[in-house]
Amino acid sequence: VLMKQQDEGLDVLSHTIMRLGDMSTNISEELGQQNKMLDSMETDLDTANEDLDLVTRSTKQLIAKSGGTTNFCIIAALSIAVFVLLFLIIYV
Repeated sequence: VLMKQQDEGLDVLSHTIMRLGDMSTNISEELGQQNKMLDSMETDLDTANEDLDLVTRSTKQLIAKSGGTTNFCIIAALSIAVFVLLFLIIYV
């Protein structure tokens, strides 16, 4: 009787260990897939960051060639003034 109970307990333990093994295999496969996705995303982010750096440098060069930030501020202020005047003309 005692041997039979021990055998049943060992069978339950064996099935539990097999389920844990299957679960660990599934988790390992999922982690592998997610690592591949993260690597791909990292590559895409690096490319986007390089492109953003290029655009930032080009913008800085454009601002420097056009007379610096002073001219840019003047253009921005005049643009705002034009929009305010158009708003006043249309709605007043």
